[in-house]
This record gives sequence, C-alpha cells and structure tokens, in this order.
Amino acid sequence: MVGHHLLLALKELKVPEARLRWPNDLMSGRKKLAGLLIEQGGRQQLTVGIGMNVQNAPWTFDPSLTDSTTRLAEVSGAVPSLDALTVSLLDRLDNAYQAMLAGGLESAIQALNMLWSSCPVEITSTAGEIIGGKFLGLDEGANLRIVTAQGHERRVLHHHVARLKELR
Repeated sequence: MVGHHLLLALKELKVPEARLRWPNDLMSGRKKLAGLLIEQGGRQQLTVGIGMNVQNAPWTFDPSLTDSTTRLAEVSGAVPSLDALTVSLLDRLDNAYQAMLAGGLESAIQALNMLWSSCPVEITSTAGEIIGGKFLGLDEGANLRIVTAQGHERRVLHHHVARLKELR
C-alpha cells in the first residue's frame, strides 16, 4: 500500500513510466528512482524508510549504476523543493496508512496487483532455486504467483525470495 501511494506522488510529478517493481522499488521505466524499506516492528507498527535520488547522482560514485538508476532531476519536468517533496511524500504515507486501516491487507494486495504487469521474471529463492515465468502478482497471503513456461502456476513464499529479476 505504501508503494502504491508513493507511486501516485511520482505520477503527480509527471515521472515518465512511473511504476512499482516488486517488492519496493519505485521506477521510471527500467531505472530505479527510489527504494522503500518497510519493517513490521509489531502487530500495529510499521517503520517506513524512503530513499529517493532527487538531485544526487549515485552513478558518479559507482559507475555500475549508470544504466539502472536515475534521479528526479532527470525525469521530472520540475523538481519541487526538498521541503515540498517531503510534505508530499508524508501526505502519501498518511493516505497509505488510512487505506490500510480501512481495507486491510486484502485491499493492499488488490491495489498492488493492479500495478504489477505480467512481465517475465526470474526468481532466485533463498534455497538457491531458480524459478522463471510470468509474474502475476500476489496471492491472499502476499506470496508471489508465477506462471511457468509450461503453463503451471507456482506460488513462492514471499520470505523465500532472495531476488526477483525482471526480464524485460
């Protein structure tokens, strides 16, 4: 739900091809613009961290990021001040919180599944198994649904995913 609402903020900023990549990357096309870290500290507590490239250029320190990373200053027509951007993102976090209170996990999964296309992916499990297929989204328990090349649907427990690579 957090990613969904922050994605709305990017769309408001006219970020081209703004999308959410599982589990918590905010993208502009194929390039990562921001990342989210969400941890559940207790039954009624979430800690949310947001890292967004606004003016910085991380690829100047790590050239391997050149083709996979972008910043708001490059993809948005007008970059708001950091104060205005912070207020906007905090407002979106409050919207996500209110939406979770109203609809719970089921509504969050429905909203997220509408954002994720059935793109081909390769999943590496925590046990080292490679699972390829089309990503369909999440089931009611927030586990990943994959259709293999043979047409079989597989479910991968979300906590067993070490890496998900989009094969676009």
